[in-house]
Amino acid sequence: MERHVRVLAILSRLWGALALVLGASLLLLAAGAAALRGQPSGAVGFAAGLTAAVFGVAGLSALLWGGASVWSGWLLRARAPLGRVLV
Repeated sequence: MERHVRVLAILSRLWGALALVLGASLLLLAAGAAALRGQPSGAVGFAAGLTAAVFGVAGLSALLWGGASVWSGWLLRARAPLGRVLV
């Protein structure tokens, strides 16, 4: 049983780390789209702003999800009751 809990905690932390990398990359894409927003053409500015907003929300969501997953894996490894609920 201890081995299964340890493996599940490792997988939860790994999944969380991947979500954190995804969130950071989405936020970088949002920053790039926001930089295009200053173009003189109106259509490009609107599309870039919309893209930046969507990537920003998705990036923040991925960061929150990844942080919660890493935290739950850490709690599971420490055998805290909240870790089982979160995982």
